[in-house]
Parts: sequence; structure tokens; C-alpha cells
Amino acid sequence: MSIVGHVNIPDLIPSSEAAVIVGLTQRTFNRRVDAGVIVPAMVLPGEKGTRLFRRSDIEKLAARLAKAS
Repeated sequence: MSIVGHVNIPDLIPSSEAAVIVGLTQRTFNRRVDAGVIVPAMVLPGEKGTRLFRRSDIEKLAARLAKAS
């Protein structure tokens, strides 16, 4: 198990998986990330700068959204 800083690497998921867990389209999820509503745990270097999210944070967000609807 790799740990970088305080982030457990196996707990990180890409935005495509996070969007499915939260129940949003990829486009809507990315808009919320761009607006700062959802914050990635890590952004990988490179031209695309893949954003990774803690699965536990995304699952908590999904629960809050489900409760609110």
C-alpha cells in the first residue's frame, strides 16, 4: 500500500468513477470541480492533470446528496 503525504493511493479514484458514485454526469461533475464545489485530493502532473478523489470523501458526498433529495 503506497502512501503519498496523507493520501492512501488505493483510496484514490478518477473523476469518471467519482461521478458515477455521486450520480452525476461526467460533465456536471467536472463543472462542480472547476467551480470549487468538489475538491480533488490530488492532481497529477501533465497536460491533462488528471484529478483524483478520495473514495471515502466521494461516498460521503453521495450520501449527503441522496439525503438532500
